[in-house]
Amino acid sequence: MVTDSDAGDGNRRSHWQEDDGAAAKIKDRTGGKPDARVRDENHSKDKDEKFHVSRRTLMIGSVCAGIVLIGVFLYWLHARNFESTDDAYTTTHVHEISARVAGTVESVNVDDNQLVKAGQTLVVLDQRDFKVALEQARAQVLQRRAATAQARANLDHAQSDYDRITKLSHEKVVSKQELDNATAALRTGRGAIDAASSDLAAAEAALHNAELQLSYATVVAPADGVIGKKTVETGMRIQPGQALMAVVERNVWVLGNF
Repeated sequence: MVTDSDAGDGNRRSHWQEDDGAAAKIKDRTGGKPDARVRDENHSKDKDEKFHVSRRTLMIGSVCAGIVLIGVFLYWLHARNFESTDDAYTTTHVHEISARVAGTVESVNVDDNQLVKAGQTLVVLDQRDFKVALEQARAQVLQRRAATAQARANLDHAQSDYDRITKLSHEKVVSKQELDNATAALRTGRGAIDAASSDLAAAEAALHNAELQLSYATVVAPADGVIGKKTVETGMRIQPGQALMAVVERNVWVLGNF
């Protein structure tokens, strides 16, 4: 008769036999070393992971080193052409505006902080006296030109008389006194033309100066900029060189002490 105890023992033996069979199959497939293959696979995976990590670290390091080198190179390029300092300031051109002639201010055409262009009229002086002087200078030039023309005509006449009398003197037709008189007249005519030419040159110079004086009665901006420090007003009597205002250019640059 079979008891429950015997049946249980039989079942346990059956399980042991199955386990032994499975182990035997594993042993057959792995060459009797079931754990060695697993360890080899794990070791290979570890090596691959370490290789990938090392390669990634190397690539990151190379990229960082390249960035640093590029930064150093760019800084070198900048430092080669530029210098730095903490002692610097900005500046620009400031044109002090004044008149070149004395006169009474007839009009002021600008105000403080107004933008102006080069050549723009800023101040106009009373031009009546300058225009009178200009007309007088023109009249003087006309007179000097007429005097020069007359002196030229006199010289031409004296030259003609001298040539004629010199020819006659060779033929013994005229006296020595007549030849001397012709020579003196020629010398006087040459002196007169020289004096007339000098007077004409002086008159023309005076005319040019009168034209300049009239032009100076109009004060213009020397450059593009902004009006500042305006002190001039209509009706003021001003002198040459007196400060009227300033034109501040808008171009600003930095000056530094290195």
